[in-house]
Amino acid sequence: MRRPSAWYARLKWPCPPAVLDAAWAVFAVANLVAIFAFPGWETIPFHLVWASLTLVLAAMFLAMAWRARRKQAAERSHRLISEQNASLLATQRQFLQDAAHQLRTPITIALGHAELLAGDLTGQQEGQDIRVVIGELSRLRRISERLLVIAAAADPAFLHAELVALDRLTMELVRRWRPAADRCWQLGRLDQVTVRADRERLSLALDALLENAVRHTGTADVIQLSVIRGWPGMPARIVVADSGSGIAPDQLHLIFDRFRTGDDGQPRGTGLGLPLVRAVARAHGGDVTVRSVPGQGSEFELTLPEPASCRPELPAAAAGAPRVPVTAVAPGPAAQEADQDLPAPAIASRGDGAAREYQAMSEQGAALPWRALRWAGRIVVRNKIATAATAVFLVAAVAISVAGTRSSGSSPQPDPVAPGFTLTALGDPGHHITLSQYAGKPLIVNFWASWCPPCQQETPLLARWYAGQHGHVILVGLDENDNAASALKFARAKGVTYPIGTDPQLAAANAYGVVALPQTFFLNAQHRIVDRVYGAVTLADLAKGVRLMDSPGS
Repeated sequence: MRRPSAWYARLKWPCPPAVLDAAWAVFAVANLVAIFAFPGWETIPFHLVWASLTLVLAAMFLAMAWRARRKQAAERSHRLISEQNASLLATQRQFLQDAAHQLRTPITIALGHAELLAGDLTGQQEGQDIRVVIGELSRLRRISERLLVIAAAADPAFLHAELVALDRLTMELVRRWRPAADRCWQLGRLDQVTVRADRERLSLALDALLENAVRHTGTADVIQLSVIRGWPGMPARIVVADSGSGIAPDQLHLIFDRFRTGDDGQPRGTGLGLPLVRAVARAHGGDVTVRSVPGQGSEFELTLPEPASCRPELPAAAAGAPRVPVTAVAPGPAAQEADQDLPAPAIASRGDGAAREYQAMSEQGAALPWRALRWAGRIVVRNKIATAATAVFLVAAVAISVAGTRSSGSSPQPDPVAPGFTLTALGDPGHHITLSQYAGKPLIVNFWASWCPPCQQETPLLARWYAGQHGHVILVGLDENDNAASALKFARAKGVTYPIGTDPQLAAANAYGVVALPQTFFLNAQHRIVDRVYGAVTLADLAKGVRLMDSPGS
């Protein structure tokens, strides 16, 4: 039998997706060329392109349905395996709890009888034997107790949290262990840290760390305890360091496994002390780590998350803190006084949001067609099924978008008409300010308030600029959600001579879509909005707005 050539073997199903994409793309381009090459028969290649595209889309949907079914089957298998594992773990945990609990009573009885026998035996050999029995029974009791704690660590009711001062707890541990073990006990750095923890379980874990340190040190070695508070948001750390024999590097990743004991010639432990420490630490949301150098000692670090209520509060604003002129969101009367106490960073965080949103939305709209092109290119590069069809659709969308942009550029939309308003004049309740009284005249409308820091910066500039125009430009101020007396006092202090209307209910602001202060609108003679400035205006903004207002085409 003749062996197929390499190129034929590559085309055999399932062939690479890139081959399918390239074949369809060549077919579509050939039909497109045929449309222009044979004008009388253009409908045939046109329908061939759409028929092939329909087949490609049908294949895509079939592939998606097949993949969805595969995914559902995999998720179902994963869920069943997870449930089985959870059931096995629960059974194992229950067995450990039952076994440890049932062993405690007979071990305690046997240990009591052994201690009674030790007091009655007088022979040297018998005394040594009974001491071995007592030691092993004591070890069995410790194993059962620690197994019970480790098995219960996964129970949500394992912890009974309370506020625990770690520095005081550490001093109590040293005071309790110093008479029991002849070591050089030291207290290192003791920061005042209070956490929510189970005092009994935490003491049990620290006792296990100290027991491990005593077992691997001699009488001349040092055991040091420290409590270190990290930066705000960082966990609190309890460090137990010793200058003992240390741990071999190949054993560091094994020491937290159950029933692992050291082989450095020291007395044998239960092999459950360090696993108990890790179980208690993780039950509190923390962990335990170790660093060690053979012959120089070990350092165990138990971390505990520090509660939010114990973290230091942010400092209050200093008197005379500098303020940044930014757009301020119009608050209610209760929030107006609070704004005066905000420091510069706090006000800045509420800053020129509307302007930035407007600019970002405009930039995203302009970049949409080119993002579509980039996306199509990325899909083609990844060799997905029918990527060429997707790319054609995206290119068509780009072409429509560009055509719409050009058509909109050739026929620009008219400027929006400014909503009318009728407001009471500031300082003259019997007089009203309306938009209609300025019919046929260009107009500047400035939304402001006396409590707004950027408005406080902007108003003196507007007052000087308006006075310098000598009536050639009409400027009207609209005081939003403000106290009339405060606004009048502020306006007189800043030398304001242009008319101001009060808008306590934000009726005009809502009609103009003003959600942040200050904002300035430039209206032409037909009272259409030709420009809008977010935030405090500058002389350049005023010059640009006046030029647009007076433009013949506006």
